[in-house]
Amino acid sequence: MQKDSKADHVEDADPESSSRDGAPAPHEVAQVLRKVDWRVIPILTFLYIMCYMDRSNIGNAKVAGMNSELHLTGSQYNIALTLFFIPYALLEVPSNFVLKLLRPSLWIGVLMFTWGTIMTLFGLVQSFAGLTVARAALGVAEAGFFPASAYLLTTWYRRLELQKRLAIFYSAGSLASAFSGLLAFALGNMDGIRNLAGWRWIFLIEGLATVAFSAITFLLLPDSPETAKFLSVREKKILYDRLRADAGTESGEVELHDKFHWPTIKSAFADWKIWVAIIIYLAHTICLYGFNYTVPTVILDLGYTAANAQLLTIPIYAFSAIGIPVLAYYSDKYATRWPFIVGPFALAAVGFIALLALPQPGLPGVTYGFLFCTPLGASAPLVALVTWIGNNLAPSWKRAIGMALLISVGNLGGAIGTNLYLERQKPHYWLGTENTAAVGEEVCSNTLVKHLSFTGSTAVGKSLNVACARSMKRISMELGGNAPFIVFDDADLEEAAKGLVTSKFRSSGQTCVCANRILVHAAVFDKFGELLKKTVNSTFVYGSVWDQAVNFGPLYSSKGMSKAISHLEDAVSKGGILLTKDLVARELGPNFLRPAIVKAATNSHLMTFTEEETFGPIAFMIPFNTEEEAIKIANQSNLGLAAYFYTESISRLWRVAEALNVGMVGARVGLVSAAEMPFGGIMESGMGREGGMEALHEFLEIKSITVGL
Repeated sequence: MQKDSKADHVEDADPESSSRDGAPAPHEVAQVLRKVDWRVIPILTFLYIMCYMDRSNIGNAKVAGMNSELHLTGSQYNIALTLFFIPYALLEVPSNFVLKLLRPSLWIGVLMFTWGTIMTLFGLVQSFAGLTVARAALGVAEAGFFPASAYLLTTWYRRLELQKRLAIFYSAGSLASAFSGLLAFALGNMDGIRNLAGWRWIFLIEGLATVAFSAITFLLLPDSPETAKFLSVREKKILYDRLRADAGTESGEVELHDKFHWPTIKSAFADWKIWVAIIIYLAHTICLYGFNYTVPTVILDLGYTAANAQLLTIPIYAFSAIGIPVLAYYSDKYATRWPFIVGPFALAAVGFIALLALPQPGLPGVTYGFLFCTPLGASAPLVALVTWIGNNLAPSWKRAIGMALLISVGNLGGAIGTNLYLERQKPHYWLGTENTAAVGEEVCSNTLVKHLSFTGSTAVGKSLNVACARSMKRISMELGGNAPFIVFDDADLEEAAKGLVTSKFRSSGQTCVCANRILVHAAVFDKFGELLKKTVNSTFVYGSVWDQAVNFGPLYSSKGMSKAISHLEDAVSKGGILLTKDLVARELGPNFLRPAIVKAATNSHLMTFTEEETFGPIAFMIPFNTEEEAIKIANQSNLGLAAYFYTESISRLWRVAEALNVGMVGARVGLVSAAEMPFGGIMESGMGREGGMEALHEFLEIKSITVGL
């Protein structure tokens, strides 16, 4: 085989000079790796910090007043974010073609100088049009950096040495986000200098710094092991032999100038492993980019000042920057990738679910705490994924193009993620954190799903029922309730009051089996009302969620709060008498409602609570005179989940239990839930059962087998 220049190829070095001392000792290998680590990793990491800061500082600029000065309206900010990702994704594969034809230090240096210049010009934009052009141009310039750097690392390290190095490099993105918040805080204080707004200084200073530091790339970034001037001939040979042995073939190369073959390129585009990895990569980019560009605004919406919102992003990304290398270390140590993809994604999911469920704008500290889940949870899988693909692609042309393809198509998720967190949807950002309708449609129509079990509202349950009917899918549903609670004149009133407190006010009245209509015999109506009030006052403690003595909390959302208040006001306007005061406790949170007791002695049939489940801590009391009247009122509902009643008569107990049109009856108890009990309702409260042996039967199919003799 004809040799190229001996200065460029390790395999052309004098064999005696590199092998006469025998195989390298472990300490010698470790010494060489440390030498490479200290030369390659810090430079790439620093460059990625600059790259990521320049990409994401627009979120800090928004908080510093960019949107108002440029008169951005509606979704224009999101459009500007999106336009970055189109050229960014499309040009990553072509960029790695160029990388293979040029020296990495030259190509990466040109890219860095270009995007630094563009970032500087961001500080001069005057309109939405200028902002969009600048963002698109930035996407063009930054497109090649990450795939080039990731590929370059694969030419220096063996497969089980790569992820922890790639993690250190990639964690620079989190460090960049942290530094970006700190710099934005500092540069924002330059507001007014030379008649320029603070947000403009963010772009100008960071852009000029990038241009200045691009010289580091030209001068210091090593291109490959065989051309590295900081390595001796023997050290180059050690690296080359290790990589060749790790590849398991004599043709394994570490230099950049292996021959170009179109079939090799085509094989990268046809490799199914890359396309499966792209799907996982999309989950990363959709989650992370939408989060990164929005998190300063989310923190601002929690009630913090703009300056403090910039600073409070720092701990979030610092946590991620520490966690990513730690997870990567254990992934390399145990020689496995998938747990370090699935596990962090689960952490990110927990964060998104919590942010969706937490009442807003209440509990700012708790909300801020859950923000820590997303950067680490969404970033760590990417490191494992890129390593996984890089480990399994050869030769080097296929690896270069395959990794670029993965990153290219995967980064299209950024165009999606930047449009999930819309200004009009804050503070919950429903589109970014909730897509249950699409999930429900897929579950109902997918033939791999054989049975659907759903707990939730009656309206949603009906929709799912219709969707499942199209594929004849078996279903079991536990839906809404409008539970009656009956107190007869022979009841133990103290026990009934305790039972009602358990039934009505558990979870602040926010369970499907909570008592909603309190039917009390006229003979004990007033007495029971006073006793219930006394029991409530002696049972509940209000205050901070961190106080262990507190046993009563807020409603789940402002929507739930509004519904409960509307039911209360409706009842009072129609003759109801309120027995409790100081119900709305704004000092405890925007959705905090203390237990309310209302005597609906007249016109109760006209009140909204008789038709709708309140789902809040309000006990509406209705008087009755006879057992028959109580049963009639209790059964005046299309819902039939649960019912409760108190009596000392055994004969009445069995009569009433039989007569109530519900799936579950609590006689002389305020709680009907138990693991061994079949849990569920009738009519519009659902079908099928949860709990007990009956729940297992819901998931079993009966098959008859006839065998001839």
